[in-house]
Amino acid sequence: MNITLREVYQTAADSERFWKLKEVYIRGSTIKYLQVQPALLDSVKEEQQKAREAMRNNANNQRGGRGAGRGGGGTNRIPHGI
Repeated sequence: MNITLREVYQTAADSERFWKLKEVYIRGSTIKYLQVQPALLDSVKEEQQKAREAMRNNANNQRGGRGAGRGGGGTNRIPHGI
């Protein structure tokens, strides 16, 4: 289980120095134990649900499919009087 954390505070081993990091990637093989607050999990689930809905809405609003956008939409327009 790999994890990417955002807005992280790193503490030195001597607990006297701190660093604020924008993003940290942790490889799953180095994780021994992970505890996350339930409120944080709920907010992440809501965020993911909103992102999925936005992607679905975006996909539904776009023209797509095979051959979409080729030609003039399938109609031949001949000017009258020719």
